[in-house]
Amino acid sequence: MQPRTRNIILRVVVAPVIPVTALVAIELLTFASVSMLVSKPDRDDYLYLAGGLALVACCAVAVRFVFNLRISYWIVFLLVLAALAILMFGIQARVFLG
Repeated sequence: MQPRTRNIILRVVVAPVIPVTALVAIELLTFASVSMLVSKPDRDDYLYLAGGLALVACCAVAVRFVFNLRISYWIVFLLVLAALAILMFGIQARVFLG
């Protein structure tokens, strides 16, 4: 298989995984942040936070690969983390206010 064809197939396979990974990361980060703010943080809360950040890192790698971005990984990581934080804040505001 030619390298260009292989890259296109990999991008098509990886692209649908990004939203699923982002949703799971939002769930983990939301659960960790709420449980840390409501009560005394436990070891499990830090594990949820670490797992959410690891999934954000996976999302950043996948976004950088799928869109063939030539910028630094850390910039993509911070952009994905900011987008998920804004989305998480919007979801929490809607739940608490709605």
